[in-house]
Amino acid sequence: MKADLKAEKANLRKQKLNFAKEAYTAGTARMVAMTAKEKVAKTGRANAKKLKFTLEQDIKLVKDESGRLKIQRRLGSANAELFKESSQEKSLLESLKKTAYRTQMLKEILFKSKAKTKTKAKAKAKRAVKNQLAQLMSGTKLAGAAAKVKPVKAALPKSVAAALKLKVPV
Repeated sequence: MKADLKAEKANLRKQKLNFAKEAYTAGTARMVAMTAKEKVAKTGRANAKKLKFTLEQDIKLVKDESGRLKIQRRLGSANAELFKESSQEKSLLESLKKTAYRTQMLKEILFKSKAKTKTKAKAKAKRAVKNQLAQLMSGTKLAGAAAKVKPVKAALPKSVAAALKLKVPV
């Protein structure tokens, strides 16, 4: 029962990690697409600003009222275009920030998971060495890789020279 539960938890952790990996790759792809959209939106906003500036310069040169009305209408539509492009860029930047935050969070989860597996592997190797050393010091013979003997309450040697001085019964 406990073994099944442990296996199920391990399986769930693997599934969460796989989901985080997939979500991270999707987030980075989304970020690339959004940065391209952002460049397009900035270009559109710059063009709208340029059009507004040229119309403001043209209105200074107009002498009759009918020409002034035409340019003022075009200036109004240029202002509307500038507002539309600015609001589109702002909304795009907000979603870009959210995506970047989420992607960075997933990247941190993946980094911590990798670090955790490294420490687990190191701890497992250290335990194996300690078990073998305890078996040698206790005088029991090794019976395969799965042999485990409780460590002896003897102090472990501090150096290689001290370990070589000890007589190990075989």
